[in-house]
Amino acid sequence: MPAAHSIHRLTRPNFPENVALMKLDLEFVRAQFPAFAEASLKGQAFFENAGGSYTCAPVIDRLTRYYRARKVQPYSAYDASRIAGEEMDEARTRLAAMLGVETDELSFGPSTTQNVYVLAQAFREYLSAGDAIVVTNQDHEANAGAWRRLESAGVEVREWLIDPVSSTGGRNTLIFYQRWSVEHEVSSSHLLFGFAAG
Repeated sequence: MPAAHSIHRLTRPNFPENVALMKLDLEFVRAQFPAFAEASLKGQAFFENAGGSYTCAPVIDRLTRYYRARKVQPYSAYDASRIAGEEMDEARTRLAAMLGVETDELSFGPSTTQNVYVLAQAFREYLSAGDAIVVTNQDHEANAGAWRRLESAGVEVREWLIDPVSSTGGRNTLIFYQRWSVEHEVSSSHLLFGFAAG
């Protein structure tokens, strides 16, 4: 691993002069993923979601250590269990800091699919017939399906059709939503957006 990465000043219109941007070192990034050195995978591109993507070496190393030395019930008195609990707490603390949230606002689960399903079922208790949930036509089934199943409880599911050319996103999303909500007579008192990063 290189000792340091150089920071290059990139010029952009209307970009503050005193802001330095890092140039992405693709060779360094690629070197972190053992799959890129795997002969059987040469010459292929993988456009997977997070759950189906290749993993970087530090994660593989941490998981290997877990399966060899920490795959026990955490938080007990013996060393492997105590250390497993400490490492789980460390992961929660680090991820919360990275996301800018409190540790009790972060939930770990077996998969995004399962987490979204549990969340949708939890919201089901608070939704009434006539309430609306918005999903998009670009959602993965693991996200949209959990919300769409709430139709059986009388919840209205509305599909936000994302323009495949412009992808209507980023800072235009709010403007687009405001227009969309007027066109679809949406009141903010009964609307839930269901989405997942993935």
